[in-house]
Amino acid sequence: MARSEPARQRILGAAVDLIRQEGAESATIRRVAERAGVGVGLINYHFGSKRNLLAEASRYLLGPSDKQEQAGTDRRLDADTRLRRLLRQRLRGLEVDSGLAHLMAEEAVLSADLSGAEEILLPLREAFVDERTEAELRMLALMMWSVQTVLLLHADACSRFLGIDLDQWPGRETALDVLARLTMGRRAAGGAD
Repeated sequence: MARSEPARQRILGAAVDLIRQEGAESATIRRVAERAGVGVGLINYHFGSKRNLLAEASRYLLGPSDKQEQAGTDRRLDADTRLRRLLRQRLRGLEVDSGLAHLMAEEAVLSADLSGAEEILLPLREAFVDERTEAELRMLALMMWSVQTVLLLHADACSRFLGIDLDQWPGRETALDVLARLTMGRRAAGGAD
């Protein structure tokens, strides 16, 4: 990394590189500091803690591309398809690194970040126009977000409980389709989009 880069960017870049190359477990404060060419204290100065640094690196790695972000708001797609794409996008974190996906889910729970539930709300509002109250829609979005968070935090236990291999996409797709069908009821199409 170029020394001319601001220290904060070098630190974040080093954490992202380590996670990509060796997994979330490898991104210790000491290793990130070495790779970024900074002292350990500078990481704490810029991020406050390892958890905060990894959470920011996770958001960078798992953040939606423009195409993925549009999937949830693209009005050309029906609400069921947009909902499935939003759900799928969140579970894609398992592909990057299951430890990273776990960290992101844990961070969302600990920080009470409900932005994932907010994203789910838009297609639900469209699908259930005049059929459900705002409180019912928000509860549905929160339940869907919670189920996904549990799947991310405890993929192995959920795989055993559901009898679905969540380590592979066919199994994840099945779990997401079931979740969407249960939520959307008669509206959910049977196939993948």
